[in-house]
Amino acid sequence: MVVTNAINGTTTAANSSAATLTVAKAPLDPPTAITPSTVSGSATSLKIAFTNASNATSYTARIYLASDGTTLIATATSYTSNTAITGLTAGTAYKVTLTSVGDANYADSSASALSSQISTLSAAAAATITSPTSISKTVGQSHIFSASGTTASDGGTLSYQWESATAAAPSTYSSIAGATGVNYTTPTLAIGDNGTLYRVVVTNAINGTTTAATSSAATLTVAKAPLDPPTAITASTVSGSATSLLVRFTNTSNASSYTARAYLADGTEVGDATTSFLSGSTITGLSPGTSYQITVTAIGNASYSDSAPSSLSSSRTTLDGAVKATITSPSAASKSVGQTHVFSASGTTASDGGTLTYQWQLSTDSATTYSSIAGATGVNYTTPTLAIGDNGTLYRVVVTNAINGTTYDFDSDPATLTVTKIPLAAPTAITPTTVSGSATSLKIAFTNAANATSYTARVYASDGTTLIATATSYTSNTAITGLSAGTAYKVRLTSVGDANYADSSASALSSQISTLSAAAAATITSPTSVSKTVGQSHIFSASGTTASDGGSLTYQWQLSTDSATTYSSIAGATGVNYTTPTLAIGDDGSRYRVVVTNAINGTTTAANSSDATLTVAKIILSTPSQPSGAVVLGSATSLTVTFTNVSNASSYSVQVYASNGTTEVGSLITGFLSGNTITGLTPGTGYKVAVTAIGDAMYANSSQSTLSALITTNKADISTPSAPTVVGNTDVRKYITASWTAVANATSYTLKLYDSSGSSLLATITSVSGTSRAITDSDYASMADLTGYKVTITAIGDTQYANSAESTNSSLVTTRIPDAAAPTINTQPVNTSASSTQTGTLSVSASASDGGTLSYQWQTSLNGGSSWANASSGSGATTSSYTSATLNSTVSGHKYRVVVTNTRGTTTATTTSSAVTLAVIKSNQSALTLTSITGRFTTPTTLTATGGSTNGSLSYAVTSGGTATGCSITTGNLSTGTIGTCRVIATMAGNSEYNSVASDTTTVTFTTAEQSNTAVLSSSAPSIGYGSATLLTVGVATAGTVEFLQEGRTIPGCSSIRATVTTAATCNWKPSRLGATRVEAIFRPTSNAFAQASTNIMSISVIPRG
Repeated sequence: MVVTNAINGTTTAANSSAATLTVAKAPLDPPTAITPSTVSGSATSLKIAFTNASNATSYTARIYLASDGTTLIATATSYTSNTAITGLTAGTAYKVTLTSVGDANYADSSASALSSQISTLSAAAAATITSPTSISKTVGQSHIFSASGTTASDGGTLSYQWESATAAAPSTYSSIAGATGVNYTTPTLAIGDNGTLYRVVVTNAINGTTTAATSSAATLTVAKAPLDPPTAITASTVSGSATSLLVRFTNTSNASSYTARAYLADGTEVGDATTSFLSGSTITGLSPGTSYQITVTAIGNASYSDSAPSSLSSSRTTLDGAVKATITSPSAASKSVGQTHVFSASGTTASDGGTLTYQWQLSTDSATTYSSIAGATGVNYTTPTLAIGDNGTLYRVVVTNAINGTTYDFDSDPATLTVTKIPLAAPTAITPTTVSGSATSLKIAFTNAANATSYTARVYASDGTTLIATATSYTSNTAITGLSAGTAYKVRLTSVGDANYADSSASALSSQISTLSAAAAATITSPTSVSKTVGQSHIFSASGTTASDGGSLTYQWQLSTDSATTYSSIAGATGVNYTTPTLAIGDDGSRYRVVVTNAINGTTTAANSSDATLTVAKIILSTPSQPSGAVVLGSATSLTVTFTNVSNASSYSVQVYASNGTTEVGSLITGFLSGNTITGLTPGTGYKVAVTAIGDAMYANSSQSTLSALITTNKADISTPSAPTVVGNTDVRKYITASWTAVANATSYTLKLYDSSGSSLLATITSVSGTSRAITDSDYASMADLTGYKVTITAIGDTQYANSAESTNSSLVTTRIPDAAAPTINTQPVNTSASSTQTGTLSVSASASDGGTLSYQWQTSLNGGSSWANASSGSGATTSSYTSATLNSTVSGHKYRVVVTNTRGTTTATTTSSAVTLAVIKSNQSALTLTSITGRFTTPTTLTATGGSTNGSLSYAVTSGGTATGCSITTGNLSTGTIGTCRVIATMAGNSEYNSVASDTTTVTFTTAEQSNTAVLSSSAPSIGYGSATLLTVGVATAGTVEFLQEGRTIPGCSSIRATVTTAATCNWKPSRLGATRVEAIFRPTSNAFAQASTNIMSISVIPRG
């Protein structure tokens, strides 16, 4: 409120203190009549019916675990009565609360009281499956696998999906399309289906949930039927073929093809088997004139397996093969170029009357290889017209004898053909002469020889034996070059032939002839050395040089700039004298010489003069006077140097020295002029300088000047520090911390403490290092609590750097007196359950509003919370998460809490959490495994189980699903009345710490009982004559069929002979080969209660008939 006072024509207004009006929302009531219920068909949903509250705009529903009423599971905002809340756990108990939600005029209500307990519907249980059983089938059949008898204990709806896995990948199952019934009928079976595994996945569906269970796998065994071997095997010769036999036999039903094998009389198999064989086909690749016996095997297919080999055929001998011809070999011959020759093998014969053919061959590599001559197939061979290239050729004939489809090739001895050439005559009238104007050439005139194609000239030294040069394809009076000047030579000539004529022998040596003389070296008058100065020139001369043989002289002056290591010719300097250009200092030390060349008779000789040295010197500049120096205003690292210039100097160099005048500072400064500045020096440091005048092409550098007087650079400035940052310590009274940014080149700092206005200096702290410093009552004795201060800082320099200016004042900082605040527990520990023999974990979440340090101490109560003690076992008792020691039933129900302490400075504050209970429940034992075994149906089988955790008592029970009848267990021994399978389960009892545990259902297979001597083989005689019959007999102990075998192969007509206890099986056997052989039998009982058995093996000797 503003109150205005008016008097004497004036007014004065004053404001009252402000009053605050607080307006609160009216609280809503929570809804009533809260009734939760399940949702039909959904095991994961609940709905809530309730009576609305007046003025509520909407409602918020919260669902808690019924076991503690505090663990929040789900929240539904804008909730309406009887709406489903989803995402819950099937078969779980819950309680609910509702809150009325307000608007601008009404505040949200408090939560309603917890509702009565309501549980969601149960989830689908796993079906109890009647697993399919393994089965054996043959190709072409089919089979029905069944899961009939499968049930769901909760009345849910069952669905089926059959799966299969191949024998190659038994762990990888795939769904069978359309196989969704309780039974599954396979397609017509093939051999590729052998070993396939089948199982069914049964899914139970109820209350919107599903649970799938998988049956045990059933194995499908698919076998082929064996074929009978073919019969009536005969072999005969093939007209015109000594390496083949024709084989005929009676076909076997259902065979896809046949394989034939040939054997020698001693039983050795010959070559590879002939596959895809048919009756009336031939076996090839045999040896002529050799006896063979044949067997044939019937080959099966996808439905039938191969038969045993047939009996051996009677012996058959192949036709005889061709023999080697008796050859009359050709004879060697000598011929000359242009003739021909006839080689002959006349008189060659074949003793077996076979047909003879001939092929003449030749060799041009000394009989290493031969090649056939096209068309040379008669008893005689006439060569083409002979050339010298035919010399040494070898000729032979290959004679082939052919009879009965066989051939015999044989080579004659080779005959050598010798072919010679006609020698040429040597040329005549050989006359060598010199070549005008050439001291290194000669030419030769001669008379040609008849039939020569060309000539070869040879030049010899005067001794007539040392060869100097050879000229091929030489013609008369042609120059032969490359000889030595003024040298005596002799010559010979040879006529060169062709394909029909041989080269001639060399002619006689010619008379001696000498080449013209070579040019002599000139006698040179050499140039002389000389000294000159820059800007002059000089004439070097070779005047007086002569040639003793009157040859022509030429000149070339040369220059060396590398102390006569190399010389280069001077362009245009080809006279007897040479004048240099105007000299420069770069010409100093150059050397000059002249090369004089004498030319005569087409030869030249060059000679070098001695060299002459040219010396060129510069003029030395005057030494500069003593320089002077001065500091540069505003710079601590620069000096200005001045001095008097020197005539003809092109520039100057300056060297800086330390104050002692001897130690050089930095590098020599070039290109310097009077008044220039030297930079990069050290602040506040004394220096001296010296100057040198620099010359050019005509002037040499001066000597160094005397040193300048001592010149000292200015000191450098240090940057003014920024205002320091100051804070009051939260843990210690009368304590301020100042921090700042380091300043370059500062050696220390000075801090100044001012009052809260920043104008009254209270304390000065010097020689401070680092970038922070605490200011306490030891620095300023009158420092008070809860009082404001300001701080400045100054950077301190050294001999090179001046102190900085004082910084601006820091912000105001106030000393403090802190106390620790009580910590806040954000998340309380909750009631927890854990299994016996395991550990339980409790946790808490807390915070400190003042940023203090939190510590924890967990406590336990053994008497329901009447008294507490610090936890002394387990781990993490002083952390936010505590894990108990290993639990057992005796500690179930103990209570736990945690004391949280906040420490700030020297003060502490504590908060204690809610107490919670740790319940201990029984543990599950480790898996119990019932060993899968196989037994005989007449003998009880002992069951064995391993695993579990309690070593408690074991019990066994028979379950449904087996194929055998009469399965029963007595003191751990399993018996059955028939062969087949029994399904059993084992259970280990629990104790105070563990639940009982049951094994998976295990299948025990009972097979047929073993027999003892159920089949015995006997023979009417231990030996038998070849081609005679003997009676084989097998006596048995139960009814069945007998298969008789010789050497592991079924005896024809004796593959399935019936036998009983009173009637033995007999086989009238007629052996087909001589020598010892083994016979035996296989007995297959009619009842599947007995296993197949093999008889004893008998050795019977087959002897020739007497």
